[in-house]
Parts: sequence; C-alpha cells; structure tokens
Amino acid sequence: MKYGEVYIITKEFEFDNAFETREAAEWYKDNKATADLQRDLDEQGIGDLIEDDTEEANFQAEYNGEYYEIECIDISGLEEDAEVHLKNGDEIEVKEIIDILEKRKNSKADKEFEEELDNCLLRNVKGYTIS
Repeated sequence: MKYGEVYIITKEFEFDNAFETREAAEWYKDNKATADLQRDLDEQGIGDLIEDDTEEANFQAEYNGEYYEIECIDISGLEEDAEVHLKNGDEIEVKEIIDILEKRKNSKADKEFEEELDNCLLRNVKGYTIS
C-alpha cells in the first residue's frame, strides 16, 4: 500500500507509533498523556483533584520524560529501506512505519477505534446525531 503524509508519535524523543490521520495521532497522544498523568496522580496518592494537583502531576510527568509529540512526515515515493529523519534527530526506517500502519489496518481493535473516532468526529458536526 502506498502512503503519503503520516503522523509520527514520539515519546521522550523516541519513535512510539505512526498514524495515517492527525485525528488518530492526537487521540492516541491525548490518551497516553492522560494515562501517564493518572499514573503520576496515583503514585502521589492524589484522589480528589484540585487544579494545583493537576499542574504538579503534569510537571512531574514531563520531568519524568512522559511527553508525546506528533510530527507529520511525507513518505510518498520513498523505498521501504529508506530512513526518514525526525526533527528531534531520530531516524526511522520507512518499513517500520509501514509495518505499523499495515498491522493496524488488519486489526479488529483498530477498526473499532476508527469507528469510534469517526463517531466522535461526527458528534462535532452541526446537525448530525448518533443514536
């Protein structure tokens, strides 16, 4: 399968995942950040949140290196054995990106994820209702 622009997720400057759409990449990034934040809150024994707790946990998560970034790269016309260079200096083989994207296309969980993502996006369309 041919790909054009793809969205690469890095965690702590290391390649973490790849997506075909920005929406899917943002959803993944937000879910991972929320899970990391919750883990930090749990480690600190914080159950009832106040704004200061959230700010402190966010700071702690970043301090621990638990932050994710999204970078759009164009892999169209590249051979599978080619490497792409990310802004952070990391290098990734195109084959590794394609393998992740292809595996996801064939995954039942990903099809369910795509349906849920579509439903979430459609909820934001004026006049559209999901029953």
